[in-house]
Amino acid sequence: TGFTAKGIDQLEIESDGSTVVKVYYDRNTYTVTFHINDKILLDDTLQTVKYEGKATRPDITLQEGYEFEGWFTSTNNGKSLSNTAYNFSTRIDKNLDLYAVSYKKIPDFYFFYISYIRRI
Repeated sequence: TGFTAKGIDQLEIESDGSTVVKVYYDRNTYTVTFHINDKILLDDTLQTVKYEGKATRPDITLQEGYEFEGWFTSTNNGKSLSNTAYNFSTRIDKNLDLYAVSYKKIPDFYFFYISYIRRI
């Protein structure tokens, strides 16, 4: 579960056998690690999120000429990535590693056709 018990208090047991039990707990926290590459600049690569909380999409800065695709999960430490970008509305229930994907923008291709008449 997402909670860790801290302590239990039990009040007196009544003559009918009923009682009140108070359970104190902490909500577990998890770490979201943002793995970046040398084309992406990010101030903080770790976030601490409470159980069933949501990670916050970090603000990033890209080197000029690069486009950001998104954050992706991996099942093998970044060697291959999921097919779809991570959904930041997903509730966190474990530690999470997210990998940044960016690509170099290809400039628009312009084709110029120059025609001329040669005079002799």
